[in-house]
This record gives sequence, structure tokens and C-alpha cells, in this order.
Amino acid sequence: RELSRFKQETELHQKEHLHHLEVRQEHARAEHEASEGRSRLDMERALHQKEVNQHQETRKELERERLMHQQELSGHAETRRVITRLQQALADREQLAQTRVSE
Repeated sequence: RELSRFKQETELHQKEHLHHLEVRQEHARAEHEASEGRSRLDMERALHQKEVNQHQETRKELERERLMHQQELSGHAETRRVITRLQQALADREQLAQTRVSE
């Protein structure tokens, strides 16, 4: 009877010990998966940040090109104004010359 109870207690103790080992293994597996998940998230976050930086750089480059183009357009507009003034001055002189010839 004493031996039987000792066997039962030993079996119970072994079952508890096995259960604790299984729980510990499951916890270690979950921790490992979580760690892999964090590593994957870190890699994805770094990749996303790199893409964001590239987009910002592209935006800056486009803004520089837009400003250069705007300056070119302003220069063309100024050139057209100068040409118009010169043409008007030339027309005025020609008219003045015609008027003097007529007199």
C-alpha cells in the first residue's frame, strides 16, 4: 500500500515535471517566434524608411527642377519683353524717319 502510494506520487511528480518542461518549451518557442517577428518587422521598417527617404529625395529633385524651369520661363518672358521694347523703339525710329523724309 505504501509502495503503491509512492508510485502514484512519483508518477504525478513526473507528469507535473513533464508538463512544466512542455510549458517551458512552448514559452521558448513563442519567444523565438516573437523574436523572429521583431527582426522581420525591423527589416521591413528599415526598408520602408529607405523608400521614404528615396521619395523625399525625388521630391526635392523635382522641386529643384521645377524652380530651374520657372527661372528659365521668367528669363524667356524677360527676353520677350526686351525684344518687344526694341521692336517698338525701332518702329518709332522708322516712323520718325518717314516723318522727316515726308517733310
